[in-house]
Amino acid sequence: MIIRMAEKFIDILGKLPVQEVTALVGEPAYLPCDITPAKEGDTVHLILWFREDRNGTSASIYSVDARDRDLTYAEKWSDDEAFSTRATFLQDKQPAMLGIDHIREDEAGIYRCRVEFQVGQTRNSKVNLSVIVRPLTVNIEGANEPLSSEKRYDLVCTTSGSRPLANVTWFLESQMLTHSKDTTTSDGNTTTSVLSFTASKSDAGKRLFCRAQNPIMNSQAIEDVWLLEVQYVPETTIRLGTSLDPNAIKEGSDVYFDCLIQAEPPVYKVEWRHQGKSLSHNITQGVIISNQSLVLQGVNRRHAGNYTCVGHNTEGDGESRPFYLNVMFAPTCKPNQNKYHGVAKQEKASVTCQVDANPPEVDFHWTFNNSAESVNLEQKHVKSQGITSTASYTPMIEMDYGTLLCWARNRIGHQQTPCAYHIIPAGRPDVVHNCTTSNTSKHSFVVRCSPGFDGGLSQSFLLEVRESSSQEVKANMSESQPHFNVNNLEAGSLYQVFVYAYNDKGRSEPMVIQAGTLSPPEKQLTSE
Repeated sequence: MIIRMAEKFIDILGKLPVQEVTALVGEPAYLPCDITPAKEGDTVHLILWFREDRNGTSASIYSVDARDRDLTYAEKWSDDEAFSTRATFLQDKQPAMLGIDHIREDEAGIYRCRVEFQVGQTRNSKVNLSVIVRPLTVNIEGANEPLSSEKRYDLVCTTSGSRPLANVTWFLESQMLTHSKDTTTSDGNTTTSVLSFTASKSDAGKRLFCRAQNPIMNSQAIEDVWLLEVQYVPETTIRLGTSLDPNAIKEGSDVYFDCLIQAEPPVYKVEWRHQGKSLSHNITQGVIISNQSLVLQGVNRRHAGNYTCVGHNTEGDGESRPFYLNVMFAPTCKPNQNKYHGVAKQEKASVTCQVDANPPEVDFHWTFNNSAESVNLEQKHVKSQGITSTASYTPMIEMDYGTLLCWARNRIGHQQTPCAYHIIPAGRPDVVHNCTTSNTSKHSFVVRCSPGFDGGLSQSFLLEVRESSSQEVKANMSESQPHFNVNNLEAGSLYQVFVYAYNDKGRSEPMVIQAGTLSPPEKQLTSE
């Protein structure tokens, strides 16, 4: 007998128990129903399963009819529009169960089991069936393209189909990444996760996973994966040639460098710099650039300093830490030293010698040369410190005038050409020459001269301005150089200018020049 019925069941006291059952879509589901009689000897006559609608109306979907037979041989009916042949009543289970094969997502809901007994009171129980759906898709949006190192990206992963909503997690290999935010569409079907991600050079070749997993299921998550390709600014290191000792490079040596580069993408250009200035390939000057190597032929002290190499790729320019090239050389004279020392007989002169040397630890010795002999100065007359040596010398007779020669040496070698200092009898300075006047105005002019020989002593310069007719002194001034600005003169006047050089031995003869100031403009008279 087929029993199909519909009813509106009202739980007046609201005490009807509801049992929670969870099933995975596509897998079997089991809905429990207690069919054990309350009284001994009582038997089950009829079991009905209903599916409740939201408005409380129930429609029968399955029945077990044992009213005229033993329960073992009861007649079973399953609604073709519901479970059909997928439903089986399992009366031997404790409690008994309605088993449904291949449960579907739309079969989730409230089910009621009504059991009628021969003697006892009818029993109703409810089951809330939740159907769990695996995530159907997961996808990291966009193309798996190279990422720039240390640049922040917002990577987007979407998943859909899960019931309840899937949990989305990000992993870099086995490390979980936590800087992500999730949103869900209004229909609850799609979850979007946005990961804030900054790649580093060390991430190249690692796998980035987006995984979606139903929070109730223990089954394996589904995932999408990117194999990371990370691009970065070239990392460069400058290295001196392996056969070279950085502490033993002398003038005249050949030096070469290698530039070691790590870059992705590869560099398209390698640049070499000396003291921050770019070097160019120039064979005639001994600069040879080839691929990632730099050769300096026959270096000298001008080649000393900091060298760097720069790798250029599409991510930027990477400059190495500087390598200081220390070029050793034997001592040489420092330029712009006072070469002439005027001194009187029995007057002591202090002559200072300075050299350039690398390393600067040097030893000095001095000799005196004149037309008749060459003798070494005793060390008690010499004081040396670093690259400076001072000799005390006192000429006693005419033959004691000549040339002091200063020699130095360091561990690189001896000074090839000595520093020469001429000891001459001290005298008055020579006359200045090449005197000119300029910037003439009504009350001023400028006088410039070239100095003559200083007589072997430090010299200064004196200027006197005299009115041409009266020879009255109108200006008097001294300067360390023969350059004078003469002011406060009368307009339209002629002057004689006397320029002297003087030192401790006296004053030179004057250089006399004529100069004048401009006349004021004449007044213009007009007749009525």
